[in-house]
Amino acid sequence: MALHHDGFRSRLCPEMPEWLPVHRQRGLGVMHYARPVSPDSARPEDRAMTPRLARFAAAASLAASCALATVPAQAAATAPASATAPMKAPPTVGNFYVSAPHTPRTAKIGARPLSFTIHLRQDSRYHVAISVYLGWWAWTTPGLQQTRGVTVRWLNPENGQWEKPCSVDHSGDFYLGPTDLGLVLAKNQVVQIPVRMWFGPHAKQGTYHLTPGVAWWEVFNSSGQSFPAVLGEVPADGNTYLVHVRR
Repeated sequence: MALHHDGFRSRLCPEMPEWLPVHRQRGLGVMHYARPVSPDSARPEDRAMTPRLARFAAAASLAASCALATVPAQAAATAPASATAPMKAPPTVGNFYVSAPHTPRTAKIGARPLSFTIHLRQDSRYHVAISVYLGWWAWTTPGLQQTRGVTVRWLNPENGQWEKPCSVDHSGDFYLGPTDLGLVLAKNQVVQIPVRMWFGPHAKQGTYHLTPGVAWWEVFNSSGQSFPAVLGEVPADGNTYLVHVRR
C-alpha cells in the first residue's frame, strides 16, 4: 500500500516548537509525557522539568488572545455561525503499547553501555506511522543536565543501522526518529528497537526514570491517505523503568 503525504516530515528533526503546529494543522497526533515537579521546590532546574508541551500551549493561547483582540467588533458580530462552531474531535481508533522489558536496573559510568529493547505495537485497524522518543531524567540532576555525558544509539529497523537521535532535549528527551515518514505499523504488528546508552565522565549519578514512548503518529486508511485520528497508550502514563547510574 502506498502511503500518501505531502513531504513535510523532513522537518521533524528540528526543535518541537517549529514542527508541532504543523502536526496539529495536518492532523498528526503528538504524545508527550508529563514529568512531575516537586510541589515544594521552585528551583529553575525543576521548572525546566515541566512538559514542553504545556509551554507551547500557553504560547498558543496567548497568540490566540492577541489575534482575537485585533478582530474588529463589527466583523466579529457579522461573522457566520459556522466560523465559530467548535471543531469536531478526531476519532479514537486504538491504542499504542510501548514497553522496554528486561531493562537493566543499574548502569556504570565509563563502563559498557546500558542495553535494552523498545517494543512497540498498535491495535487499530489502520496503518500508523510513528516516530519514537526516550524520556530520561532524575530528581537529583539539574533540569538542563539530564542528558549531559549520555550517548544514545538506536537500531533503525528500516535499514538495520545504528543511528544517533535526530534531536536531544537536554531537559530529558532523546527523539530517536525516524525523521521521514516514520516506522509504519499494521494492526498488532510488533516492532522491536534495540537501544544502547553510554555514560561518559560528565554524566551525573542518580536514579533515572527511563520512559520509551511515541513522539508523533499519523494514521492512514486503506487507500493510503492520512486522516486525523487519536490513539491512546496502555498504560495511560507510559511504562517507566528506574535505572541507577553509578560510578
